[in-house]
Amino acid sequence: MFLRLKIWSRKNKKNILLSIMGLLIILLTYALGFMSGRDFSKIPIIVQKYSN
Repeated sequence: MFLRLKIWSRKNKKNILLSIMGLLIILLTYALGFMSGRDFSKIPIIVQKYSN
């Protein structure tokens, strides 16, 4: 079982590395977007009732 996994990982080394790098890029962009969205928090809208 371990030998088959070892052979499979050697054959698909490039694809495995590309997948890991893609996942890391996705996680990094999500974290940067989350952090920048938190820093630029908007002022809450206050609704006032207008009466005549």
